[in-house]
Amino acid sequence: MKQRLQSSQLTKELLSPWKYIAALLLLCGSLQAQSSLRFPNNVIEATGPDGFAFCYGPQKPKHPQAGWWYIHQPYGDDDSVFVFSAGEWHVLLLGNLRGVSYIDGMIKVGSGDQYSLATLQGELLVKYANHYYHLGKIWVADAERQVILNNEGKILARYYGYDNMPEPPYRGRYMVCVPDDERADWGLDYHELSNWGMIDSLGNWAIAPQFDAPFIFRDGTADVMINGEKRKINEKGEFVE
Repeated sequence: MKQRLQSSQLTKELLSPWKYIAALLLLCGSLQAQSSLRFPNNVIEATGPDGFAFCYGPQKPKHPQAGWWYIHQPYGDDDSVFVFSAGEWHVLLLGNLRGVSYIDGMIKVGSGDQYSLATLQGELLVKYANHYYHLGKIWVADAERQVILNNEGKILARYYGYDNMPEPPYRGRYMVCVPDDERADWGLDYHELSNWGMIDSLGNWAIAPQFDAPFIFRDGTADVMINGEKRKINEKGEFVE
């Protein structure tokens, strides 16, 4: 009798994990049912923080919430992407869509071989960039204008005539050259902007903005112009010539 009790107790202990598995399956089924009610006949492609969700299909999701993105049909030349914000759907006219993804507070929309960047609420910041770099809290996009912005959607600089590529890591930090100029986001020729310096991937000034033109480093030094005079600095921003 004692052996039977021990055997029965052992069987219950062995079966107990299945209770958790069954509960997990029920929970997943419940969540899937809720999702199917909100996203009828749609494919949920991605979800993320801050309420972000992206789906595509034949009709807009029911009972949408702020931060939801939707493409009317599976990718094609005539697609438009919709974002739900301020209680209504807004459309972004971007063709040849390949998908929508959430990256550190920003929305990246693939369009053919190019990319567009927007805020979670649907404010289009960069349209059709050929290349982009995501460096911590900083983005560098090569579009019709060179655009440098942070994760909060603030444009730090937008200009043309100079390809501003991020500098390789220095002491574990990437750096990019930007002007500290009130006209920095006007889309001017870079020659018209002043007070150039370098910010790091956290958005802090790594080299103080005081130079007349953008600059790059080669072998640890950079040729700069300050007050019309040609000088040379090291990666700490110290003058060496």
